[in-house]
Amino acid sequence: MKKNELPSLEKLCNDTKTALPFALLFRPDQAKQVMELHQKASSMKKQIELFCERFSDRGWCIYDRMKLSVIEEANKVYDEKGIDAAELVLISFYKGEAKEVTHWIKNSDKAFGIRYNLLQHFFEQHFAERYYSSIPLALMIIDGAVNDYTKSKGFFADGTDVDAWDCIVGCSDALAKVRDIFRKNRTKTNTEPIIMPYRNGILHGRDLNYANEYVACKCLALMFAVSDWMRMKNNE
Repeated sequence: MKKNELPSLEKLCNDTKTALPFALLFRPDQAKQVMELHQKASSMKKQIELFCERFSDRGWCIYDRMKLSVIEEANKVYDEKGIDAAELVLISFYKGEAKEVTHWIKNSDKAFGIRYNLLQHFFEQHFAERYYSSIPLALMIIDGAVNDYTKSKGFFADGTDVDAWDCIVGCSDALAKVRDIFRKNRTKTNTEPIIMPYRNGILHGRDLNYANEYVACKCLALMFAVSDWMRMKNNE
């Protein structure tokens, strides 16, 4: 993660660290609160940095409302068993528990709100594991929503600005990095399974064996990330 990408979190870490030498001057309960806050902020910062470093090349994008427990578990399994096992932690979340918070996407911005019917169809297909239909729907919804939001370009278009200030989804160029992976040209018909939702290959009929949980869950994760990006941009 680049320096000063998350100034609010960085400031919290620095302020609590500065206060630690004076903790003996506080009441015991106050000193404990300062120490716990510093530990939590420092741990969160470290977990975010590790996740971006480890998982963005595999097509996973971190975002502000992503559960910290999922981030921590993915990093823990990565340390113990490696990237392949750690990806299964993320897949399990996006096939299951993520269903409880899909309303975040619709409510993030009117660009998603006006696509509510399509979103409902996507969620139904995704959680029923009908990936041949859910994946193209996800890619179309994301592209169209970003096109409406920016009033110029879709998410996968060259030059679309997906920066955001002082938020997790904007750190380490994670969203832009994932976008560039997913928008790669696919110039040959491919019958081998893929693990990335290559937009051009899927929608243009070149990647034929795309319907699997890796591609599907990365589409849902991307949709959460894009919706959080819109929400954070609106609050800048």
